[in-house]
Amino acid sequence: MPPTILARFIETFAGGLLRTTGERWFDGILIAAAALVPWMLGRPLAFWEGVLFATVVICLVLAVHVIITVVKVWKAIKAQPLGHLVESPIYFPNNKKESTYVPDPRPKYFRLKLIVILVVSVSLLTLPPAMVKRYTPLAPKGEEAKPTSPPPPPISISMDCEFSYYPLTIPPNSTIHIMQLMPDIFEAAQRFSSIGMGVMHDVSTHDKPLNWPTKGDGVLLSQKEFMEEAKQGRIHTAFMYKCDLSTFGNSAIEDIAIPLYIGPNNKFLTGRTYPIAFDPLAPGAHFQFYMVNYCENQDLVARWTGTVNAHLVGEAQPRTLPLKIAKRATPGGDEMFFARSACKWAILHPCNWRW
Repeated sequence: MPPTILARFIETFAGGLLRTTGERWFDGILIAAAALVPWMLGRPLAFWEGVLFATVVICLVLAVHVIITVVKVWKAIKAQPLGHLVESPIYFPNNKKESTYVPDPRPKYFRLKLIVILVVSVSLLTLPPAMVKRYTPLAPKGEEAKPTSPPPPPISISMDCEFSYYPLTIPPNSTIHIMQLMPDIFEAAQRFSSIGMGVMHDVSTHDKPLNWPTKGDGVLLSQKEFMEEAKQGRIHTAFMYKCDLSTFGNSAIEDIAIPLYIGPNNKFLTGRTYPIAFDPLAPGAHFQFYMVNYCENQDLVARWTGTVNAHLVGEAQPRTLPLKIAKRATPGGDEMFFARSACKWAILHPCNWRW
């Protein structure tokens, strides 16, 4: 009875492993080098990683031998003759022996059987590395196997705006910041923001207090001028808004830009939104400023849109954060109403907002 396909495979595979001495030495050096790599790299689990690497190399060598063995058996079966002649032991009268052809059929489905042996063998060879990685100290331990990026540091940014009035007195050795609500200033700040131009006007004092607005800034309307304007239905007021921008958290923030909507006091017209740039803020810092309408001929409505674009120091990308707006008992809620200015400002630019 001819040997089975599996028996021929095992015999050829065993013969392939017992190769020349040089080839066996090559396999041994390859396995040893793989086992020593973690030691040379100073890995913390060098022993078990060496076992894993050596196991992978051994399985790869055996997988190569499996493929070579399948190819050899395949070629041997295809090369064998399909039959042979058998001579009869009896001589015929003509003093000759009769020869009979005996067929030697190839094993049925030998190609399919060899493919199955190849697939099963290679699949089994993938198990040892997986077992070493699963049941040794190399196995992942809980959350350490799934490292996650740390959560972003908490940060809170608030804006608190309340009514105030001018003129005001600036104490000695101090500075106030005035946001001038005037279209030309806002348009220029957007156009030249790359060179640091903003909408804040700083007024500083030295060793004496200072009343603002100064004569250089402008002149308040006289009582007569105020009454004449009121008769025409044009009400001028000297109020403004005092705002406080603050941050709460452990991170400094920079590149701060808060969108501010400015529009006419007319529900049929729509205003525009301008990104207002602020100086960097240290953790827990406050930045106070005044918002003043510099237009003598137009009422305005303004509101912060509720978001902040900022970059936290130490982070690679900027963030968009919510702006917490303090709730005040004002008629417009979050909207700030600015009546016509009660000061004739020295800035002679026309107040023509492009709605």
